[in-house]
Amino acid sequence: MGLRRIAFALFLLFGLSLPLLAQGPPPRDGACFYREENFRGRSFCVPVGESVDRFTDGFDNGVYSVQVFGRAEVIAFNYFGFTGVFTRLEGSVPNLHTISVSDDRSKSWAGRISSVQVNFRHGGFRPLPPPSWGRPEVPRSGACFYHNPGFQGDYFCMSAGESYESLPGGFNDSISSIRVFGGGEIVAFNDPGFGGLRIHFRGDVQDLSRWRTQDNPYKNWNNRISSIQVLGAGWKGGTWYPGGPR
Repeated sequence: MGLRRIAFALFLLFGLSLPLLAQGPPPRDGACFYREENFRGRSFCVPVGESVDRFTDGFDNGVYSVQVFGRAEVIAFNYFGFTGVFTRLEGSVPNLHTISVSDDRSKSWAGRISSVQVNFRHGGFRPLPPPSWGRPEVPRSGACFYHNPGFQGDYFCMSAGESYESLPGGFNDSISSIRVFGGGEIVAFNDPGFGGLRIHFRGDVQDLSRWRTQDNPYKNWNNRISSIQVLGAGWKGGTWYPGGPR
């Protein structure tokens, strides 16, 4: 009986995390991580806009090649929780022994990755068709933008990795609250084309009138957003967006 309880406890501890790192078809935009060089052996895949904060099931410090698909890029960290030294991979790497660690060139990234974030690479935000006000399904990772404060009334949503370079009439300067889902992050701009003042949100904003603009304490962000970028879940480590680093 004791052995059965121990086995069940081990299943709860490790087995429930397996689907996260399960083998699956390669994403159109994303990356797959392999236990062996040249994209061989066991693997798991992560689509754009998602992240894995702790590798499990033998993949922690056990990845030796990375295959990048579409417009994705990978930021890989040598510690879990997106900490420690990191490297950016904008293309496939059949042998991570060829990538040196920035703080010690005698070491490589082979068998060193413990957490990753996957997003669209530089300039690769996915543009969208014109939005429409309504009550759509919320994204797994992303944000919804409400016409009224307090998340009231109609709204439109965006997934991680998507952008509006110029919100059309009826949406431009018409956002009063924002809800964030799945660890998504928002960069909102005062002007079209990702220009002018910008502000970075990592959580829900119930009333944009409470957020003052940087240039004038008498102005606020209510009904002021003209362009938007939605970053991936938990994104850290040098995310790029037009206008410079955060």
